[in-house]
Amino acid sequence: MRKIQADPVLTASQYEELGELLTATAGMVIFAHVCAPGFQESNKTSILMNGLARAAKTLDGVLALYKTKDYQDCWVLVRGMLERYFHLNYLRTTGEYDEFEAWSFWEQYNIRNKMRSDHEIKGKLDKEFFSDTSAQKARIREFAKDPPSWNREHPAVSAERLDLEFLYDFLYRFGSTQTHPYANDGYQDLHSLTGMGLKENFPDQRTVLHNACLLTIMLMGECMIGTGRQWHGMLERFLDECMDYLKNGDARYQATFVQFKDLGPDFEWCRSKPTDGEQAS
Repeated sequence: MRKIQADPVLTASQYEELGELLTATAGMVIFAHVCAPGFQESNKTSILMNGLARAAKTLDGVLALYKTKDYQDCWVLVRGMLERYFHLNYLRTTGEYDEFEAWSFWEQYNIRNKMRSDHEIKGKLDKEFFSDTSAQKARIREFAKDPPSWNREHPAVSAERLDLEFLYDFLYRFGSTQTHPYANDGYQDLHSLTGMGLKENFPDQRTVLHNACLLTIMLMGECMIGTGRQWHGMLERFLDECMDYLKNGDARYQATFVQFKDLGPDFEWCRSKPTDGEQAS
């Protein structure tokens, strides 16, 4: 089980450097997958690659917010990263990518349609963005007769299923206290902004950087597994080395990343998994 590191061993700049390389690697994984022989676009592929891109941009966001001392919003983003990890794992476990896409389409249509139907704002909306194509209209008519009924697994249930209650209790729930208003909401921000108030022993906020990097590694691994492809061992080693860096500061991952650059974008980073007959031969 991958645990939260209670006492960060890295400096903020070291987390930032790791984060930048993780973001670059996420882009490489996406390109490798969509450019690989035999690639076929599907709901599954879009959901996985979009999920990986979202993880990388969220990590970028955490790193940027940390520099402004907006630690509370860093935790909000990290909470969302853990929720996305649980969600993508659930989809891989159930294989319900198409069901999730249909449900998403229907839910988003209903929100758009409610806005278009409001007489006070419909004239102020971006018509191109809020209009439906002919294909979408046909799908809407179909779903109006039989709406999608997919249900999202609750993060607490996912955590129990994966034996990751520790992450749920001490990361997701703590992140919720930063997401929703509490009586002391913004107290550290008040001190950072004005110097007012008592200077309390504020926590070492490097922990949020640690967890953002940790979850990016986990999300990247989850998306790679979800593709069903066989990935080059160097990529798997890189993720393991990034985990080691978070645990003990061993920076071997940097040398492996240099190897990525030397091999270049045309290298075969992934391939279709061999069938049982191919493995036997």
